[in-house]
Amino acid sequence: MASNSYILTILAREITPANLAATFSALDTNNFSLNNVKRLSGDSETASKNKACYELTISGDKDLDAVRAIVAPIIENQGLDICVIPTSFDRSNIKLAVFDMDSTLVQCECIDELAKRHGIGEQVSSITASAMRGEIDFNESFSRRMALLNGLSEEVLQDIADNLPLTEGVEYMMKSLKSLGYKTALFSGGFYFFANHLQKLLDIDYVYANNLEIVDGAVTGRVTGEVVNGEKKQERLVEVAKELNLTTDQVVACGDGANDLPMLKTAGLGVAFHAKPLVREEAGLSVSSIGLDGLLYILGNSDSDF
Repeated sequence: MASNSYILTILAREITPANLAATFSALDTNNFSLNNVKRLSGDSETASKNKACYELTISGDKDLDAVRAIVAPIIENQGLDICVIPTSFDRSNIKLAVFDMDSTLVQCECIDELAKRHGIGEQVSSITASAMRGEIDFNESFSRRMALLNGLSEEVLQDIADNLPLTEGVEYMMKSLKSLGYKTALFSGGFYFFANHLQKLLDIDYVYANNLEIVDGAVTGRVTGEVVNGEKKQERLVEVAKELNLTTDQVVACGDGANDLPMLKTAGLGVAFHAKPLVREEAGLSVSSIGLDGLLYILGNSDSDF
């Protein structure tokens, strides 16, 4: 059988010799050759010290699904993230990075924050959680949550925007991607009001989200225009790639919910970030142990590059 080669990106807050030994042992048991080991973390004064990364290059006769199945017990037992990418995939060719907003670029769900201010936080949060797990259709969950926001004062929106909690590593990651020449995009099933705020803050090139309808200074519980769901995010990813004369293989996408899966599967690299089990399993690549700047390692960059 022909030999296949893969890049394994190992991420965690700390990677111990025991972690590496367990990984090497599993690979050896499955007849993989370890061709190269490289540490990507730890050589920059500006990068976070609360993260670690090693990149392994391996070869063997297993296909991609089999390799991911082999590393799955290591991920669970050792508390690591291990992303497996075929060496035939050219990561250096990626030029566009697309992100979800809620629970990806920011550590909250903006619609839940609106609901808390309106005194209906628990009702809306339970619907949000069910939708993110893929238990109910996004459009249905969205309309149910939106209806509950009817009458909320628009003054609340600016206060929430001014206090959005950025996800760990976001600012460093965005500056680093820009320095590498990437275009960046935010595609969200949330709202333009908050997405536009982040666009200015993080110098994001493209934004696509829902328009909240506001009448007489209050939210109506409706949006104007089409609802941005998973399929619309996917369509917009393809459109922006085409505008930039890129193929979808030249795109990396990152999100946490079930409504992100269409764009994660369409992009050349789709990364589930601190995501629900269903999303982690279907996306193929996932980061759950460190901040969003871990994406830089998956793309093959070391701290010393910046």
